[in-house]
Amino acid sequence: MVEKFFNEAFKQARQAIKENSGGPFGAVVVHRDRIIGRGMNTVLRDHDPTAHAEINAIREAAGKIQKHNLGECFLVSTSEPCPMCLMAAHWADLQKIYYAAPHSLARQYGFRDEKLAQMIDNSYIRVIAVDDFYQQAEDLFKLWKEQGSQVY
Repeated sequence: MVEKFFNEAFKQARQAIKENSGGPFGAVVVHRDRIIGRGMNTVLRDHDPTAHAEINAIREAAGKIQKHNLGECFLVSTSEPCPMCLMAAHWADLQKIYYAAPHSLARQYGFRDEKLAQMIDNSYIRVIAVDDFYQQAEDLFKLWKEQGSQVY
């Protein structure tokens, strides 16, 4: 069911790596089996610490449907959302988040999401690891590292 959405999220992440716009992260927001928001990490390009893939996808989706409440939507992300993105998903009223790479993988590449996430109680949104896409997510981190991109 979510495979086609993961494919687009990975496409967004590969674009972020290619452009060196941010970390190896991509996300999409889905409404009624249709992508309404796409995002890649643009922290470095935009000089904006909040320009994570999930935030960018949520912003695009909300703008597209002209509503701040995305309660009928779900998020698909290449990586487990950081605490900021998780809280943005809470504010947007997303009901589910599917992700491929856990915080522990991001930590191996220098990201600090796992430590921050330990401070957050995640009891509102169903956050679901989809192990079938773990290897693709790990490949993104490897590609990102090989490119020599920086951790922020």
